[in-house]
Amino acid sequence: MGQGDRSRRPHAGRQRQRQNRPRRPDRGRTRPGRPQRPRHRRRHRQIPRNHRRRRPRPPPRHRNPRRRKPRRHLQDLVRRHHRRRRSRLAARRLIANSTESAEEVPAYSAFAEIYDAWQRLYGLEYAILVAPRVNQRLAAHVGRPKTLIDLACGTGTHSVLQAHGGTRVVGIDLSAAMLHQAQIRAVGRPITFVQADMRTFDTHQPVDAVTCLYASLNHLLAPQDLTQTFTRVAAHLRPGGVFIFDLNSQHAFEALWRDPVTEHGPTFTLHRRFEIDGAQTTMRLRIERPNHQPANDTLTARSFHESQIRTALDDAGLTLHDFTQFNPFPTITGSNLKQLWTVTLG
Repeated sequence: MGQGDRSRRPHAGRQRQRQNRPRRPDRGRTRPGRPQRPRHRRRHRQIPRNHRRRRPRPPPRHRNPRRRKPRRHLQDLVRRHHRRRRSRLAARRLIANSTESAEEVPAYSAFAEIYDAWQRLYGLEYAILVAPRVNQRLAAHVGRPKTLIDLACGTGTHSVLQAHGGTRVVGIDLSAAMLHQAQIRAVGRPITFVQADMRTFDTHQPVDAVTCLYASLNHLLAPQDLTQTFTRVAAHLRPGGVFIFDLNSQHAFEALWRDPVTEHGPTFTLHRRFEIDGAQTTMRLRIERPNHQPANDTLTARSFHESQIRTALDDAGLTLHDFTQFNPFPTITGSNLKQLWTVTLG
C-alpha cells in the first residue's frame, strides 16, 4: 500500500494500533492496595434474602365510593351528638309516654325527699299553716288530746306539732319513703310510726282524736274507699272523740291540677304534668337535682262531691259538726281551695 492510500484513510493506522494494544489485566477489578469502587448501576443492586418488599396498601373500600370517609375526630363529634340527642329524646319519651301505675311505683317514693321544700315554695309548710284551725277545733271538742292518730302523716310535720304539747301520737302512712322522712324529723318525740293503708289500719287502741290532712283522702279513688276509711276511724275513736280532715275542692283541681307546671326550688327542679279523666286526675312528676339521676313519681287523686262525703260519714256512724272552705296559701288566689271537716263519734 502506498502513501496515497494512507492519505485516503487517515485513521487506519490508529485503529490498527488500538486493536493490537494489549488489554490491561486490572481493568474493572480491585487493584492491590486500593478499595473497590462502587457500581453506579442501581437497577442491578442486590437485595438481601431476608428483606420483604412492602406491597402498596389497597385503597379503602367504602359503601359509597363517591363519599369519602370522615376523619376520626369528626366521627367522634358525630357520635357524641347523636348520643346526646338519643338521651334527650329518651328523657322526653319517659315523661310523655310513661305508663307506670301507682301500684308498680309506690306513690311519693321519689317525691318524699323534696316534699317539705316544695311546700315552702308557697310559704310555710301546709301543716304549719293549718295548725291554728286544727288546734282550735281540737280544743273545742276534747281539749288537749292525750292520744291522737295522724292518718296519712306524710313527713310527720303535723305529728311533731301535736307531740310538742305532750300528746302521744301514732303516725300512719302507706309510703315507706314518707315515713323515713318523718322518723328523721321526729327523733326524740313520743311518736310511733306505722306503715299501713288508711282503709284497713288497726292500732288496737282507741284514741281521743284522729286527723287526716294534706288532702290525703283525695287519693282514695272511689266512694267505697271513703266509707271504709271513715269506718276504721270510727272504730278507733273513743265516745266523744273528734275526727278532723281536709279535702281539695273541685275548684282546687280546676285551678291547680290542669296546666303543666315547672317549679324551681333551692336544690331541685320539679316538672308536673296532669292527665284528667273525669273526676280523677293523675299527676306525673319529674324531679331533677344536682348530682342525682332524674326521678319520676306518679300521684293519683280525685275530687268528691259534698253529698258523697256526707253519705260516707253517715254510713260510718260519724256526725258532722263543722264544714269550712278556706285557702291557707298566701301566694295562691282563691278562697275555696280547701275544705276542712270536723266530725265526732255518736
